[in-house]
Amino acid sequence: MQLLQTVISLLFCSAATAVPVADSVSGDFGLARRDEPIGLVSRESSGYQGPGVYTLTYHATNLRADLYLGGSAPGTPINQWGSSGPYYNAHQYWQIADVGQGQVIIINNGTSTLFSVATGAPSGQAANCTGQAYPPWKPESRWIVETQGNYVIFKSVAYPNNVMDVLNPEQPFGQNTPVQAAPRSGTKDQQWVLQLHF
Repeated sequence: MQLLQTVISLLFCSAATAVPVADSVSGDFGLARRDEPIGLVSRESSGYQGPGVYTLTYHATNLRADLYLGGSAPGTPINQWGSSGPYYNAHQYWQIADVGQGQVIIINNGTSTLFSVATGAPSGQAANCTGQAYPPWKPESRWIVETQGNYVIFKSVAYPNNVMDVLNPEQPFGQNTPVQAAPRSGTKDQQWVLQLHF
């Protein structure tokens, strides 16, 4: 965990009470305060707008990617969950940072853990996503963003045939079901709506 925090600090000039994000227009880094309510966000738009802090909403269910209970322990599940509404809920906010080669890492705004795919998944099968203290160069923590109109598909770098998906999204209530990287199907079940907040 200490290694990850050090690397992120060096890469993104982080501060203890703020998360640095790159302005999608100028490319300059600013500080997105973790305690700002949603009503004070600097700008909001749909789709991927470049580096910044986003909520990730699953197209099929309109539920958000949520780090379970805001846990910082490596391996904390990432599930879909209902929106926190007008209240700022750090474990539903994710900083997307460009790391080159057409790839991004996705950092939880509350814990600084990385949106990652489980290691060792058999080829052609789904792998659950968790918050991890991996170094940012580890392929399990890297994604390729593909845009489809106002929607986004996140392609796993570690598993090139898999994309970000939700396990059994239509089960009763749909909440608290795992986000995973699953074989690509080409349906809306693998599309995400991104809302830019900082």
